Amino acid sequence: MVAAIIAQTLIMEGVVTPAELGIITPFRAQIAEIKRYLPHELQENEDLIIDTVERYQGDERKVIIFSTTVASAVQVRNMQNISLSDPLRTDRKLLVSISRAEEQLIVLGNSSALQAADGYRDMISYMKNHNGYLSREWAEGVINSNFSKIIND
Repeated sequence: MVAAIIAQTLIMEGVVTPAELGIITPFRAQIAEIKRYLPHELQENEDLIIDTVERYQGDERKVIIFSTTVASAVQVRNMQNISLSDPLRTDRKLLVSISRAEEQLIVLGNSSALQAADGYRDMISYMKNHNGYLSREWAEGVINSNFSKIIND
C-alpha cells in the first residue's frame, strides 16, 4: 500500500510522469498487491512499470521505489542473490534494484529485518549518514496525510 500511495502522490503532484517512475519488488505477489491500491488509470497505464528485480534489469527510471516487503531476516536471505564465487559477496538483486534509479531511490522496508544482510546494512548506514533515511513514524505521518487527501479527492 505504501508504494502505491507514494507513486500516486508523486504522479499527482507532478514530480514525475508514469514513464519516469518505476516500482521494483522482489516478489511477484507484491506486484498485484501494489497495483490493487493504485487508481484504475494508473493500474492500466503501460508507462508505469511495476515488476520484479529480474525483469527490471536494463531499464532505468528517474525515480525508483524499491519495495522490499520483508519482515524477517529469513525473508531477506531468501530474496538475496549472492554468487558463492564472488569474493565481495555482492547481492546482485540489491545492486540491480538500487542502480535503476537515475535521480532518486526510495527504499521501503523493515530496516531491522533488512540489516540482517550486509548489503542492506551498508545501504541503510549510508542513508542515515547522508540524511536519506526517514523513520517509520515520519513516513506514516506523510502517508496518512496523503492517503486522506487521495481518498477525499
